[in-house]
Amino acid sequence: MVVSSRKGSVGKSGGCPFSALISGEGSTGGVDSRSGASTSQGGPVVAKRKPARAGNAGQRRRPPGPPGGAFGMEALRIVSSLTFDGVPKTTLTLAQEYGDAIAFENPIGLGDAAGWTFLSSPDDVEHVSATNCNNYRERFLPDSYAFATDGKGILATGGAYNRRHRSLCQPSFQKATLLASFADMVTASTEDLKAQWEESKGTRRGEGEEAGATTIDLPLHMQRLTLDIIGQVAFSHDFGQVADCGREMRGEKKERPSTLVDAVNHFGEALGEVFVPPKPLLHVLEAIRYPSVMKLRESLRTIHSEMRTIIEGRRDEYAKGTNSTDDLLDSLMQARDAEGNPLTTQELFEDVH
Repeated sequence: MVVSSRKGSVGKSGGCPFSALISGEGSTGGVDSRSGASTSQGGPVVAKRKPARAGNAGQRRRPPGPPGGAFGMEALRIVSSLTFDGVPKTTLTLAQEYGDAIAFENPIGLGDAAGWTFLSSPDDVEHVSATNCNNYRERFLPDSYAFATDGKGILATGGAYNRRHRSLCQPSFQKATLLASFADMVTASTEDLKAQWEESKGTRRGEGEEAGATTIDLPLHMQRLTLDIIGQVAFSHDFGQVADCGREMRGEKKERPSTLVDAVNHFGEALGEVFVPPKPLLHVLEAIRYPSVMKLRESLRTIHSEMRTIIEGRRDEYAKGTNSTDDLLDSLMQARDAEGNPLTTQELFEDVH
């Protein structure tokens, strides 16, 4: 998880504690620079979480950051990793090198952020996502998000637009029956993946594996499981990704290619490849037809086309009185704003995709 601090907010009362981690009680426990561990001794300074002490409650200490400052070689390496490896992998790498938190300054003012803190501790993630989530209402979004989505959609916006659309989506996540249905889908999809693992166990052995053993690409399988769950919860669509996990493990061919799934995967890859460049540079890269930018645009066009077909098909079901689904798309199609207007097909696409 990455937490950003707005310019001028660091150090203010009530601000984000991760701008300078508070050593003391709670999930924002302190960090301690390990004595003697430095770049001159073969590695960066490592932050180690230490228990609270009565004498240091409320004391603020900055998490460790790359030596050499924001324009040093280590910072450039991190930026390169963000560009080519993406945020999740970079965060894990930084956790191994620096500890639970690492501070990264933003001297060029990207996205109006003073800097970021990369968090890997489950306690800190829980603090941001649940315990103190009201302190993190605004979202930092790199320019690549706004560039790719034209600044629209729940996942790619902040401010008033985001609050309006989130309020229209909220009923789906407040109905007890609908939440129970969503939970059942998560459980069922997870059980399906487990069954695929069991069925595929020992069918193909990798080099050096014991008899009956099977190698699992867990990050890939979790990504595909998530995609299947989102498809069911959002618009009652089966991407068949869990089943494909089993087929690949058993050496079988995919039963059906999925244009939408391929486009979603290409979109994610391309977004990671152009995560860092500011918007003006992205437009220049588009003008010279830079491969990653063109892949981003093409994949989004494909997603838009496929999703428009799903949305229009759902509208036809409503018109004929044959609709029997109860998902996020249904909730959004039935939603009305303060003036009683429904969401347009374009707005539905922006919120669901």
